[in-house]
Amino acid sequence: MSGFQTSGSRRGLMIVLAVMVLVAAVWWATDRRPGPERSSDSEPPSNRAAPPVAGRPQTRQGGSPLEAPASLPGRPTPVGPSLEESPREPALAVWQVEETITRVFAAFNAQDLQGFLGGWTPRGFQHAFEFPITQAVRLQDDLFTESGPYTIEGFANTLVGPHRVTTHVDMINGRRKERHRMALVKHDGGWKIDLDEKLPVRLPRNVVAVDVRITERSLEVSSLEAVSQSVAFRVANEDEKPHQLVVMRRVVESGVHAALGHVGPLGPGKHDTLLLTDLVPGPYLLVCNMLDRDGKPYSSKGLRADFTIR
Repeated sequence: MSGFQTSGSRRGLMIVLAVMVLVAAVWWATDRRPGPERSSDSEPPSNRAAPPVAGRPQTRQGGSPLEAPASLPGRPTPVGPSLEESPREPALAVWQVEETITRVFAAFNAQDLQGFLGGWTPRGFQHAFEFPITQAVRLQDDLFTESGPYTIEGFANTLVGPHRVTTHVDMINGRRKERHRMALVKHDGGWKIDLDEKLPVRLPRNVVAVDVRITERSLEVSSLEAVSQSVAFRVANEDEKPHQLVVMRRVVESGVHAALGHVGPLGPGKHDTLLLTDLVPGPYLLVCNMLDRDGKPYSSKGLRADFTIR
């Protein structure tokens, strides 16, 4: 009888254990089945996604960036020109502007009037040459003889905006060294010069500075000679009338005067600098060839001076 009870007790214990294992298996399977998302509050801190940081792009698992939304919450959607209206890449705009300026002045050197005029807006041309672009055909002889040829030396301080690009251009006009500030805008499908203004020239160390003072009846020069191939004539008009300064080289063998460069017309109280390079030794002449009210040049009324390069 006691053996029967012992055997029964063991059998009952095994049944209880089997039931417990079955319950545990059912519970485990039920817990692992997919179901509704649990609240993030019930997740361990290590499994929670980090909150997005303002100004930092979110990333997918594996580090690949998510696409940025069209606009950020709480920030206005930017309003501006389309990509067709503004440069997509600043480097591309800089290259296009420099290429445009170089091409425009190469057309001037080739006396290609249409190619030269094609690089200007009407406002930019009139600001630079002081007559309307519509009169350029009639005045082209004066246009091509009073300045040039041009050599572009370099560009600096280029700023790219949504509709406008500005740059400083170092160039040689004839023998005259100049620095210009130019602004270009998109016009008729291409970049065009909309502003051209001269800036003060930075004088290299090897340049000799000569001050020229223009009065009503005299052209006063601080020094009548220079021992240098590069001279900067700093001109000041102290008269009440407009004047200019023309530097001419006297060719002794033929008696001809070759004009090397000029500044002006300068209004009353205005000043400018004419920097000439590669000057050869010999005699030169400084004059104002503008006409007075009686039709005679100011050079015949005392506005002239001899100058010598040693």
